[in-house]
Amino acid sequence: QGTWITGCLPNDGTYQSSTVTISGTSASQVRIVYSDSACTTELSKVSESFVFTIGDSIGFSDSSTGHKFTYSEGFIEMTSLNDLMTDLLNNENTCGITWATNVAYNLNGKTCGTFTYPVKNTTMFNVYKLVGNNLYFGSASSTSYPTTVSNQAFVKQ
Repeated sequence: QGTWITGCLPNDGTYQSSTVTISGTSASQVRIVYSDSACTTELSKVSESFVFTIGDSIGFSDSSTGHKFTYSEGFIEMTSLNDLMTDLLNNENTCGITWATNVAYNLNGKTCGTFTYPVKNTTMFNVYKLVGNNLYFGSASSTSYPTTVSNQAFVKQ
């Protein structure tokens, strides 16, 4: 339950911060991409919603434990947050969308580069580990549970 955030992290030549909000069995995630390491100049935002179910506990190779969980993919939307980013997205024909600044576009089922976003209501499999105020997630899959979690911590607010 609550809100969990990452710091400003490098991501393929840009920087990103993520916020996960959990309430009951519903969750949302917002990832903002920035051009600078201080995470002050916003380029784009991806927002997602989920409904999840926590499953069995799982042991990791470092002898820690976590839990499996499944979630039903809700909406996935991306918004370009400045005109330069909008021009880049349009010049690269990103996701086959004609982009406008500050307009959210649905990505469910769309292929963007080499990645295809899940369609709405796809069941996804993942794992998590909670260590104090730090929450760690695996890499979600539509076919099986991952066996590890990322070293990227979401810190409880």
